[in-house]
Amino acid sequence: MEILRTTRGRVAGLLAAAACAGCVVSPVTVYVAAPGEGTPVYEDCSLTPELPIGVKVQQSRLQAIVSVVPLQGGLVRVQFDVPEGATLVLRENTIRIDAKDGTPARFAAIAHVNPAAPARSPETPAMQKLVLPVDAPLRGGSVRLGAASSDRHYWIAVPVGGAIPADVWITLPLLDIDGAPTRFNEIHFVRRFVVGRALFNC
Repeated sequence: MEILRTTRGRVAGLLAAAACAGCVVSPVTVYVAAPGEGTPVYEDCSLTPELPIGVKVQQSRLQAIVSVVPLQGGLVRVQFDVPEGATLVLRENTIRIDAKDGTPARFAAIAHVNPAAPARSPETPAMQKLVLPVDAPLRGGSVRLGAASSDRHYWIAVPVGGAIPADVWITLPLLDIDGAPTRFNEIHFVRRFVVGRALFNC
């Protein structure tokens, strides 16, 4: 019986190693949009590819991918997708962060808009030369990616300025699309503790 238990333990260990061949396992904290909050967005090379890295929401002709990242004290990242012929202007320079637990909501300042690459906080010195003021007109366009195309992207990364609650509601700034005021609905994110896998080939 002891031999059988030992054999089963070895087999389980081999299966676990095979399932994660070429990866490093570590516990991670992620924020996932609550059910019904837009369309989940996944990334193959994330630490948790089975969980969405953000959520895609739409208002008028504008799409945005929003994610909450528990790094560097907490960040809210947004990718705005602006279609050809449209112009986006941010009419506010803050993102509202609300735990809805009786504590006051926080307002995190947007420093600038990155038109060239996914935003970081802080940006590199080279990228600082390319960023745009928060209230700059963001003109739409079409970006070719091989045979595929997408709307033009603009990015912001906003430090939260403190610990992120387990349940948090994010409200993006008031926007103008072609001169018409527009606001996305608030988005509810929930904290999850999971085992992440860092793949060597990503």
